[in-house]
Amino acid sequence: MLERRSRVRIRRYTWMLAMCLAAGAATAVDAPDGAPTKPRLIVEESTVYYSVRGRNLEELVSQLHVPDSGELGREAHGLTRSELRIDGELTQTRQGCLMSGYTIQLVLRMDLPRWDQAMPMPRSLAGKWEQISNTIVRHEQQHRQNALEGAVRLLEELSALEPDRRCLRTSQAIRSAVQRMEARRDLQDRLLDERPVLIQFGSPASSRRRLPR
Repeated sequence: MLERRSRVRIRRYTWMLAMCLAAGAATAVDAPDGAPTKPRLIVEESTVYYSVRGRNLEELVSQLHVPDSGELGREAHGLTRSELRIDGELTQTRQGCLMSGYTIQLVLRMDLPRWDQAMPMPRSLAGKWEQISNTIVRHEQQHRQNALEGAVRLLEELSALEPDRRCLRTSQAIRSAVQRMEARRDLQDRLLDERPVLIQFGSPASSRRRLPR
């Protein structure tokens, strides 16, 4: 299951427009030295484990929900959190709009279940737990891969973007690229979460659930 947030920030663009308006007749500035620069991608990843235990399969399945993850995560068996931030500068010059300092930052966190070492694992659960754990990990890894591929695709699109003469249009083009990326990821993740990815183990609890969500 995936939880994500996106944030697009274009800081210097608004500031430069204010400077132009304050100058009266001047509507643009000379191109700054060293601009433009190519966008870059920064990926930060972490994994958080939550403990599960049980004397039988039904108790184990009831423990698989991700704790402390809000309304979205209460029914999730494993969770991938994704936050995308875009920072950069658009400078309106007499020659046109210049993009510089663009950074795409993707922050990924996976919440995964891990057997509570304080409780010896019942022999009857050893093989089943390995299958459940591996299935959840594979599912969340696919969400992770979708997020990474989306960020790389966005980087490529922004790198190839030809800035418009006006920064307002360039800003709109950047936001459109983000929206296209998000729409593609929405579809990929929705299709992924609809798959019946966990085999049935014969437990009443597992027969009512499709794991992971």
